[in-house]
Amino acid sequence: MIYFLSPFWSGLEWGNVIRLLFADPPGEVPKVLEGELKRLTGASYALALNLGRSCIQVTLEAYNFPKGSEVILPSFSCSGVVTPVIQAGLTPVYADIDQDFNLVAESVRSLVSGRTCAIIFPHLCGKFAKDTFEILSLAEKADIKTIEDATQAFGLMYKNKWAGTFGDVGIFSFGNGKNMFGTGGGAIITDDQEVALYCQNLKLVEENPRIVRNRIFNYVFRYSLQSLSSPFLLLRILALQLTKATPKKISFADFKFSIYRISKAEALLAIQNIKNQKQIISKRKSNANDLLQAKGFEKNKLQIPNPDNHVFTKFLTSTVSDRNHALLLRHKLRAQGIETESSYLPLHIRKPFDIFSREPLPTTELLSPGAFSIPVRPNLTNKQMQRIVEALNSL
Repeated sequence: MIYFLSPFWSGLEWGNVIRLLFADPPGEVPKVLEGELKRLTGASYALALNLGRSCIQVTLEAYNFPKGSEVILPSFSCSGVVTPVIQAGLTPVYADIDQDFNLVAESVRSLVSGRTCAIIFPHLCGKFAKDTFEILSLAEKADIKTIEDATQAFGLMYKNKWAGTFGDVGIFSFGNGKNMFGTGGGAIITDDQEVALYCQNLKLVEENPRIVRNRIFNYVFRYSLQSLSSPFLLLRILALQLTKATPKKISFADFKFSIYRISKAEALLAIQNIKNQKQIISKRKSNANDLLQAKGFEKNKLQIPNPDNHVFTKFLTSTVSDRNHALLLRHKLRAQGIETESSYLPLHIRKPFDIFSREPLPTTELLSPGAFSIPVRPNLTNKQMQRIVEALNSL
């Protein structure tokens, strides 16, 4: 089985991960990480927290917006983008996307009102949002703050400038499946003194070390099982069946999270990942280029990602509005030993977040039903990439 996700840690990193199960690293590791982020990006301030979503919430709270103020964000995104908006006491407003799955300026413009306080715009999958400068100009004229979601775009450069440094505040994530693949963590980078001063005065505590170690242990256990393909698949199938057998009403409480300082252990993992970013991005691009040559996309009328200004944290494609076709293709790929990843259910039709829905979002509704991602992780071998390409061509 070629799994969609698998840690691309070296032997040194795996060794450190095992050691972190028993003891925290010495020293002020989070401060070292923040210093490295400032050095790389040129930002004047950085703060590392336990989650990317924690970073969004802290940023929104730093500006002290009036309760109920509106934050524009793409509906085609995860709960980690909208939940911090709600927890900050603000109202999410869903905007449409372009063909690259990124926020489109025309939709943002139609939603701006006197209640709008901020815009969250991502570079989804590692693709630089082509409407970035139009959105920034719009926000500046309306005195609206911009939060640049670079959680899937660590290491993406545009005109020699880091993604995350174009908006008022940039957000990174060091979680599962990101370029900074780890067990948790995120960071704020900014030149905004209002945000920096607020963050400096925050009374943050570290997450309980026992909880952090449990999280690391679960990762080690999960990915160690990948080498035992059949038992791992059986466990996953059993878990899915149990989940289906016990449906429950979903509420905002199911998505609640707490804000902590990043743990020393996860800060150390992030520092180790930073050292390998050039190789990670280079290999992702190379793997994506192999996929772009596959004939299976044209034969199955699959949308092909635009490779310009793209680091391919994910290789996201779509059958365009045909969910059944997407499920069939994914089933056939799995039968050939290739695991794919389903994409987001848009927030404006996803419970409980659908209560904030206002109007149809045509491109989101066109692309999302058939959207799924194909593996391009950097630890795939040339032989494995050849298998994926051959499987796509055989569909």
